[in-house]
Amino acid sequence: MQCNTPGVCAAPVLKTAYVRRRCCESVQIEARIGSRAGASRMRLHCFLQRYDLSSLVHLTLRLGTLVLRFALTFHIVRVLGYEAAGVYGLAVGAIGIVPAAIGWGLNYFLARDIVGIPVSNAAALLKSRLTVTVATLVVGLCVGSAVLLWLDVSWTGLVGLIALLVVFETIGLDIHMPLLSRDKGRLANVLVFVRSALWVPFLIGGGYLLPQLNSLTALFAFWIAAHLVALAILVVAVPRPLLARTWRAPLRRDWIRDRLRHSWTIYLSDVGLVGTLFADRYIVTALLGIEMTGLYTFYWSLTNALQTLVTTAVVQILFPSIVRTFADGDARLLRATLKRQTIRISLIAAAMGIGVLAFGELAAVLLPGHDMTGSRGVFLCLVLAAVVRTVSELLNLGLTAMHKDNHYAAFNVAGIVLSLAMAYVLISTLGFLGVGIASLTTATVLLLGRAVFIDRLLRHADGAASSLRVEYAKPGA
Repeated sequence: MQCNTPGVCAAPVLKTAYVRRRCCESVQIEARIGSRAGASRMRLHCFLQRYDLSSLVHLTLRLGTLVLRFALTFHIVRVLGYEAAGVYGLAVGAIGIVPAAIGWGLNYFLARDIVGIPVSNAAALLKSRLTVTVATLVVGLCVGSAVLLWLDVSWTGLVGLIALLVVFETIGLDIHMPLLSRDKGRLANVLVFVRSALWVPFLIGGGYLLPQLNSLTALFAFWIAAHLVALAILVVAVPRPLLARTWRAPLRRDWIRDRLRHSWTIYLSDVGLVGTLFADRYIVTALLGIEMTGLYTFYWSLTNALQTLVTTAVVQILFPSIVRTFADGDARLLRATLKRQTIRISLIAAAMGIGVLAFGELAAVLLPGHDMTGSRGVFLCLVLAAVVRTVSELLNLGLTAMHKDNHYAAFNVAGIVLSLAMAYVLISTLGFLGVGIASLTTATVLLLGRAVFIDRLLRHADGAASSLRVEYAKPGA
């Protein structure tokens, strides 16, 4: 714990509650000397330092985002019907897949490269990354225009709004990662909450007052407006000198060339990850129709909330400890750690899965024109698949800690190939039930593959009586 209030306390890492309390008391004394607004900020800082509520703030924002996004899906199904929900689901899939498809894997390197470097250098790297993004978006829009012209489709209406959302989401993601790397996690999560969820109550409430707002056009317009608000918050929150420095920063062509040469595995991994989450809904649309895609989107929004919450609140925070265990070079200890955390995460995710199943039963009662009896098996499979994927996320952290980047990417790419193949075969033969079985089968196969691979690595290191740090931690392994 460290008090970083400028000009107040420059103490090193604080190890006791007593020292933390004395530091905060000094903050309060200094606050009395300054302005009333400054005193309020100091007291808030002291409160957060004493109780370490930053992680609670992040979790609350994440949970609020998930709740409001599910409320949006429920509103679409209830007011606009399953066909509109299907269109919305396809749009969300495009907004999820395209940023990874045109991201070239650069965010992975950018997030690592700007940690701990001078602000001027970080600004140059951020500008370079955004330059690649803008250039790619321009080319993509030109190609998209040619395809739409060939298909005799206009940019107007929903197509244009979805394209604009893809642009905003891509740029928003490119800004989100650098904010996290520069210790601006609170600002990053606030911006995600604003652009992803804060607008939902206004859309739903406005729909009751003005029925014309109950449309997909209004929904996407509200979403775009939220992006503009988030951009305005970013401009206000970031000091103007820093914005000016970023704008005037030199373009790092050497960084772009070097990272593009080595980013192909990360790029394939990113595409594989998002493809596994979103690609199967397009198979559902092609084989079963847009209304079944809407029903699938409703179930997916529930199960994805489970996976996202457990991953962000439980799994990802284990990464530093896994890296430290790996750095110690003890294969037996790392295997025991992964085994123990696998059991723990499985129990947490299973308990949440039971809650999601109960909530889904309740929500289905309120939906018009839908009998859940025929799709209960699909929902159960999707919940189980979400539980399995949370454990897979833990094993992915293990692969990352062991510097097995190529294998990490290979499993993710295999995920999208297997997901599409299983979805097509099982939906063709079993109908809507095949969606759930394909999702669960894909998640299970990937989990077992990662588990077997990691277990063999660790057993080999343990049997050879060699250090993991020496045998597996070589750069580029």
